[in-house]
Amino acid sequence: MRQKRASYNKTLKETAEINFDNNQLTFPGLYDYIPVYHIELVCDRQVKFENRRSIHNSDEVVALLKDELLKSDREKLLSVLLNTKNMVIGIEVVSIGSLNTSVAHPRETLKSAVLASASGIILAHCHPSGDPAPSREDREMTERMSKACEILGIKLLDHIIIAEYGNYSFRNSGLLT
Repeated sequence: MRQKRASYNKTLKETAEINFDNNQLTFPGLYDYIPVYHIELVCDRQVKFENRRSIHNSDEVVALLKDELLKSDREKLLSVLLNTKNMVIGIEVVSIGSLNTSVAHPRETLKSAVLASASGIILAHCHPSGDPAPSREDREMTERMSKACEILGIKLLDHIIIAEYGNYSFRNSGLLT
């Protein structure tokens, strides 16, 4: 998916060697060129949300995300991006896992929050089993994400598990302060 936008004059083009292993263009005896990238945040689609109001509690997050998450037959992790007034500025699908697990590293989870200049995030994922009780992995991931968010200055306001037989909020349960 890399786009080559550079053009080279004939003499440089004739002497250039392209090394596709490390994506560098080299000119023997002259210079090594390092690619310069730009990063974009792209809107895939939109979710209907009443008047873009602020999020005040876990019930509002559940109302926003339950249709998206409960139709999934695999664990799906979403990140709700919030501004300083806790207004939703975006939702990212961070990870789609298997029947009972979803792998998420803070690096990937927080990328869109940084790009969108989010002040805070709320994580939410589903349990296709229907049981909203958090697993050991859910607790460990929440702890890792909390530490990463603190380092970046992004508030992790809650982590919510949405399931057929109920919901679980780490904030409401006192596991996230």
